[in-house]
Amino acid sequence: MFKVLGYASLVGLFMTAALPASASMTGVEWLTRMEQMQATKGLPPSRHVRSQGTVEALDAGPGTVNIFHLELRSPDGSIWMPAMNMVFHVTSRKMLNGLKPGDHIHFIVGRHRGAVMITHIDKIP
Repeated sequence: MFKVLGYASLVGLFMTAALPASASMTGVEWLTRMEQMQATKGLPPSRHVRSQGTVEALDAGPGTVNIFHLELRSPDGSIWMPAMNMVFHVTSRKMLNGLKPGDHIHFIVGRHRGAVMITHIDKIP
């Protein structure tokens, strides 16, 4: 058991050292960063959905945004939701900067850690 804990600690130290010194990320943000790096290495686009909607509310603390969105349907069928008002987690809280209720947005969702999360947001001018 101690070998496993020791190995996990070493991996944590190694991975933390790989990040810039100015980075102060939570564990979730770190995992998200790793997923984003993996996504650039060829995750199939069929696992992501582009949509648009209206921001109803947001909370930067937990990194959530409540959106009334159009139907979401991924090409591979792994993600499907009718048009509805729904709270999504974002993979980076920075995406919420500059957003406010009433904003119309384009966004991309993907399945991360078993949940459908927003991976990108653009405000519609």
